[in-house]
Amino acid sequence: MRGISSTGKEKIKGLVERLFDMIAIGLLGNIPSLKQKNLFFDYGKNLGLSYLFLSAMRNRRPNAVESDVLKGLLLSSHGYIESLKHSTSSNVVEQVDGLIREAGLNGETVSSEQIQEVIDEQLKKAKNSVKIVAESESTKIRNVGSVMEITRASAEKGIEDPIVYFSVIRDKYACKWCIKNHLHENGTPRTFKLSEIKASYLSRSEKESGEVSLCGAHPMCRCSICYLSPGYGFKNGKLEFISIGHDEYSKQKS
Repeated sequence: MRGISSTGKEKIKGLVERLFDMIAIGLLGNIPSLKQKNLFFDYGKNLGLSYLFLSAMRNRRPNAVESDVLKGLLLSSHGYIESLKHSTSSNVVEQVDGLIREAGLNGETVSSEQIQEVIDEQLKKAKNSVKIVAESESTKIRNVGSVMEITRASAEKGIEDPIVYFSVIRDKYACKWCIKNHLHENGTPRTFKLSEIKASYLSRSEKESGEVSLCGAHPMCRCSICYLSPGYGFKNGKLEFISIGHDEYSKQKS
């Protein structure tokens, strides 16, 4: 009962992996691990994660520390894409191999259309996963870039632990965690010390306890971290200058 040949498996695996490598270079840019691969694909100006990071920093040239943070974020994102690439290529090869074996048992042959159908089905599943990874990592890298800028700006004012809040897109897609953990019941943004913000993806128990993270409240979260300047606060849920010396964080805590 013969299935697909080893050469056929390698060809299918290579095609799937090349597709994911092109997705990765479009999302991440020319990171070293991708430069080593023979990818003749011109994306022009890259508007991927690096662009989001620099935009969040107001297009300021990053220093050595910030550049290293960006590099670490891109490598982490690449790890998610690589994991998905390997699982998808394995699934495609396994499905095609099984299709050919099953046809052989029945004395039949498999058409190229049947093989393409299997591949299309697996790639459709992978597409949804890639979207989740891309949007989740976009939120994380955008918020980390914002924190780099917040940290720099607050340090210039002598503020060691700046006050921040999350801007929430309040539409039908906003989930309960975005509303519950980023806003008060009256819709006013909750304020936090930057030191209270986690930098990793949250577990369910952490979300239930009210924890917040740079990665958002959930995969594909659209909430953005924002700096609250001294003297500013919220009136009727809207950001306004209150008075010199006003401390919105202390006010909300009291």
